[in-house]
Amino acid sequence: METEISEDSISPAQHYKSALDSAGLINRYVNQDLLEGQTLEEKRDAITRNVGHLRIILERVDWTDAEDISVLEDAVAAGDEWLADN
Repeated sequence: METEISEDSISPAQHYKSALDSAGLINRYVNQDLLEGQTLEEKRDAITRNVGHLRIILERVDWTDAEDISVLEDAVAAGDEWLADN
């Protein structure tokens, strides 16, 4: 029997951890740490999905002072810039 998890039951800290994973992935692609063996289309897809995830999280979560969302906003900006250039 699976337990359904609602959006409301996830704490800002849990959202932040998930968002940091996306930000880290975007930054690794932008800094060319994850380029080996992937096509440009695969890279664009990964960055697009993770930028989209961050935008949703930034919009929906009621952040506390404990989370530095500038890290997430910077990753979105870096991802957008990379996508525009590639």
